[in-house]
Amino acid sequence: MDDIRLIGIELGTSGLRVAVYDINGTILTAKETEIKEQTTNKWIDALIKIFPIEMLKEIPADKKILTVDSTSGTMILVDKYGEPLFSPLMYYKKAKKETVAQLYESESIKELINGGSKIATTSPLPKIIELKQENPQTFLNINWIVPSTTWLLYTLYMKENKEWSEIQTDWTNSMKLGADITKSRPEWITSIFEDAKISSDLLPEIVPPGTPMGAAESELAEKLGISNAIICQGMTDGTAGSLTMGLLHPNDTGINVGSTTVPKIVVEKEDLPIHPAIYYHRHPIKGYLAGAATGAAGTFFSWFIEKIIGLPLQEAIPLAEKHANPEDECIFFPQGDRSPFDDPQMGAAFLDIWPKDKTPQEARGDIIRGLITGMTLMESTYISIFEELFQPISEVKVIGKSTKWPFWNKLRASLYEKPVKIVKETTPHIGALMPALLKLKLYKSPSDLEKLIRYKTTINPDPKLVELYKEKKQRFYAQWQTLRKVYHTN
Repeated sequence: MDDIRLIGIELGTSGLRVAVYDINGTILTAKETEIKEQTTNKWIDALIKIFPIEMLKEIPADKKILTVDSTSGTMILVDKYGEPLFSPLMYYKKAKKETVAQLYESESIKELINGGSKIATTSPLPKIIELKQENPQTFLNINWIVPSTTWLLYTLYMKENKEWSEIQTDWTNSMKLGADITKSRPEWITSIFEDAKISSDLLPEIVPPGTPMGAAESELAEKLGISNAIICQGMTDGTAGSLTMGLLHPNDTGINVGSTTVPKIVVEKEDLPIHPAIYYHRHPIKGYLAGAATGAAGTFFSWFIEKIIGLPLQEAIPLAEKHANPEDECIFFPQGDRSPFDDPQMGAAFLDIWPKDKTPQEARGDIIRGLITGMTLMESTYISIFEELFQPISEVKVIGKSTKWPFWNKLRASLYEKPVKIVKETTPHIGALMPALLKLKLYKSPSDLEKLIRYKTTINPDPKLVELYKEKKQRFYAQWQTLRKVYHTN
């Protein structure tokens, strides 16, 4: 098996990444390039530009295994040959509020909500409705509505000018479009499409992530040196990141601390408890992933330090460690517009800033420490929510750019009151390939997949910090809830 090559492609919002791993998960090469224009042609150009053709051309076809992960919610509407008839419906584009309101007037919306989904202005369905209204004639030629992950996989898999038939998509990418993930086998909520006057015949069959599709037959695959490589169903990038963190077994818990903070926990409950701060994805292997996307806390953090404090991160964060006194710090309250309050009116705020007699470095350190502490306290609220809804957590796995600072990781462990395992980041995520390795019987069980995860270190709580922050944690959440009322004065 040493000659097997695992190929991961990640189609992101701003760039495309490709990595090749050996069977043990060691990265053999990884490349990325920026995508300035979101069109399918530009995606293919980017893929050709960075694909490691020379590295793969001598590898036997049946030893090359490929999958794709991408941002969830982006849809491609194609004709019978898989040719896009419109530009990609990017996940971040918004439909009109009126279109969403009309969907909420339909009877089928209850079925959708009970199936673990909801409709917002960024959801695919209202944008598809508007596209049909604006382009009724072109819409008649649509044969398939597929997620971006699925489109790229079939573009590699299918021969050009061959009709796309019996198309399938994975269940992580189907959720935002309108799938019921609570079923033993996820299925489309056809009633919501009927009410929207969108034919459910345009939707692919839903299958588990990692399901083998077949051998790559396209001219594009030949150009990339992967003709007849084994193509397998992929997943969303967020779900792939969860597997990369090692969220493989019930109660495994992790937090991805990037531009957006994403806490997740693996659960096996049949009756999934409802909580405003939590949504559910079907786990690619077994059970569910409960979690949240907490808004762009990481983006706000970088913006505030660089634009307001006026320092690069590499200089700013050491100030928080060196000059700030944790017993005398202001606290940043991240936006609660998405989580944990799910309140669209709620913005961000600092509290308890005072012009004390300090050097500029100390004053800056206080504010930067307040940002770091506030975001870490926000992360810790999810540990409490998870334990309240499910069961006690023994450790928390953390991945992301801010894990490079040891003092921040020590603060995390102390505020979570749990050991923290720092995971090495790999992009594209090795997690996207894990279900395929099980389906192809190259790995026997989820426990075997543990060897693909790269842990950097484990940090234990600092008893002094745990004690120092015990009362502050309770006060933080109480103040945050009180602060929420400020945004509802009208």
